Amino acid sequence: MSAKPTPPQTFLTVNDVAETLHKDPKTVRRWINAGKLAAVRLDGSYLIDRKDLDLFLRDRWTGRSALSGDVQ
Repeated sequence: MSAKPTPPQTFLTVNDVAETLHKDPKTVRRWINAGKLAAVRLDGSYLIDRKDLDLFLRDRWTGRSALSGDVQ
C-alpha cells in the first residue's frame, strides 16, 4: 500500500496578500517584520503560506459586523 501524497503548499507573495486584503504591500511587510504574519524569505522576497495567512486572519477576526447592529 503506497503512502498518500501530500498536497503541495500554496505560497503567496507579499503583493498577492496585499491585493487580497486591499492593503499596501508595505503594510504586509510590516506585519511580517513585526512577527504577526509568518513568512519565508527566499532570494530576497517573502513567501507566505496560505495556511499562515488564514491563521493570521482568524486571529484578527472580531466576529462583529457593522451590519449586525453591534456598532454603537
